Amino acid sequence: MDSEEVRIERAIDLKAKRAGHLGYVRRRLKFVQGLLSEHASEHEVMKGVEDYERAFHKFVDSHETYLSFEDNERMRTMANEN
Repeated sequence: MDSEEVRIERAIDLKAKRAGHLGYVRRRLKFVQGLLSEHASEHEVMKGVEDYERAFHKFVDSHETYLSFEDNERMRTMANEN
């Protein structure tokens, strides 16, 4: 494989990981929203928020890494709009 093929493969892999992190962020957000609507204890809500924040930071890191490997401007724009 040449370096361009490796770069493309890496971008595809990172895009999939980014999507996985985004899905986890959404699940954590729904979980926290559920805790709030159920009037859960402050401790439970704070734990949920901490989990959400960790998931969000992982997503941001994966998003930035993905963008550094994505050459297609249209794909970069779509990723940023997501």
